[in-house]
Amino acid sequence: MSDSVEWAQILERYRHLSRDFQQKFQLIQSKISPEKYGVGDSVIKSVRGDLEDLDEIFQDFNSWLYISLLEDLEEAKRTSAVGLLELHSKIKRVRHKMQKRLQNKRLKVEVDVDNVLTISTYVTFFEQLLNLVLQNALKYSPVGSSIQISTTNKHDHVVLEISSFGPAVDDTELGQLGIKGFRAAAAIRTNIPGEGFGIYNCKRICSVLNIKMRMTSNYASRYSVSGVEFCTFSVFFDIPYGLN
Repeated sequence: MSDSVEWAQILERYRHLSRDFQQKFQLIQSKISPEKYGVGDSVIKSVRGDLEDLDEIFQDFNSWLYISLLEDLEEAKRTSAVGLLELHSKIKRVRHKMQKRLQNKRLKVEVDVDNVLTISTYVTFFEQLLNLVLQNALKYSPVGSSIQISTTNKHDHVVLEISSFGPAVDDTELGQLGIKGFRAAAAIRTNIPGEGFGIYNCKRICSVLNIKMRMTSNYASRYSVSGVEFCTFSVFFDIPYGLN
């Protein structure tokens, strides 16, 4: 049996598992909703927290599985389904999933995204792209700062911008971001664990989705936090309304 057939079978079984998991997960959540038990019930509150942790574990595995396909971009496309995606609701869902970690760092997420914007894309891969870039922003943002997410509609695509404070990146390093294993010097000095795969995987996913990705770092306006230079770091995605 060829590798491509094996992947196709694995992903087909996994899609059924994912669908069943999500349906059961949502059913359990509805049974212990704050509307039924209130927000002060300590046992129910604990169970809801455990369920959120379980969902995050599942989504992390989901991300790993689909990113592992990216060694063969054409195979990744053949084994994925194209669907309609509401960008605003998808961003809200990712933000909600990260809410606990955002609160722990006192990070504010400001969203200015077209409420009715719908794109046609490989939905699962697009979800992984959002997860990666927002997790990267959360990971490096200083405590008490903010993450801005906005869109600008163009005639044949939408520009999604995600900006946050992060370790300063000079012009030489900016051109190397996305190279497998590369990390900017300031990012290394933060002592935040990392292996240089976040932006690398974002770029690989963009290749599947026909998305153009570019980054800017406001290096001239850098400032120091605990001996590490930070500045505004922005990621721009030119997203087609539909796949060609």
